[in-house]
Amino acid sequence: MLSFGFNTIKRCVKGFLLHGFLEGIRSQKCRLEEAIVFCLFGKFIGFPGLFNYYHLRLLPYYVGRLQKWKRRVLREKDLFDHLSD
Repeated sequence: MLSFGFNTIKRCVKGFLLHGFLEGIRSQKCRLEEAIVFCLFGKFIGFPGLFNYYHLRLLPYYVGRLQKWKRRVLREKDLFDHLSD
């Protein structure tokens, strides 16, 4: 026999209610980071942009993400990739 405590039920209800909200925040965060990385490394994929002092300040934080980002941006996409968005 399963015995659920009040805290377990409370956490489940909270998870059901907040899941959509948290997914929206997570997707906005990913899009914002993509925009920042695109501004910093756009030249590597052929997008012209300005290079200034702020790029140099942010560069050390994003250098580790460069290879994954380049692979993701330059990958060929098909119909099923666009359906998830």
